[in-house]
Amino acid sequence: MISPFFMFLFIGTCCVFYPITCHDASDKQIIANQYVRLIHSTGCIYSLLPILYYHPKTMIDVTYTPIPEEVSRIFDRTISYFLWDCVALLISNEADKPLFIAHHLLSVTNLWVSRYFGFNWYLICMGLFLAEITNPLTQVSAFLEITNVQNIAFEKVYFYSMMVSRGIFAPLATICYLHNIYYHYVLIRDMTYLYQLNLLFCFISMNLITICSVTWLQKKYLVIYKNNNDKKMS
Repeated sequence: MISPFFMFLFIGTCCVFYPITCHDASDKQIIANQYVRLIHSTGCIYSLLPILYYHPKTMIDVTYTPIPEEVSRIFDRTISYFLWDCVALLISNEADKPLFIAHHLLSVTNLWVSRYFGFNWYLICMGLFLAEITNPLTQVSAFLEITNVQNIAFEKVYFYSMMVSRGIFAPLATICYLHNIYYHYVLIRDMTYLYQLNLLFCFISMNLITICSVTWLQKKYLVIYKNNNDKKMS
């Protein structure tokens, strides 16, 4: 079920920041978006940890396993967040809006199919956890940038965290995913078209995340190391 919680959280955060005069309305709106994203990501991490630990580890579920109620609640919450964040991006002045909106809509499709048909819900949980584990650092880094605070030590921690999660574990997860598809190919071939389409969308999502992450890591490396060293030398 779609919840208006994140919309109300955004409105409340905007009201809190409204009296602050050191930032314009556009910056306050972006800061409110960052806070909403921080709340969503930390809630996801907290909720997903016991699910990933206690449930059987299955990259691809070729035998139907009913989706647990707590997983359905997490998916409902995340779908609500992604839909709201699409609206928040449309009304705010943030960079790369089309890319993030496309990512959100593709994620909503994967979550919705898994939520209501029970396809590969453990895989979706793993992907969601891997995507959100560094998001709190992302929002703090974005907040420091918009407030013109430079903290190279924090940015290095953020960079290496992203390198481990997105630069190492994300590609490894994609390789394991392809291996599982190859191993279970005979069974997958007899599955419904919707199941096969879900596998395709998950593969597309994995590749997009990996490609965008590698591009981001390269840019971040140049900002932290090359540009910072150039400033020291000048």
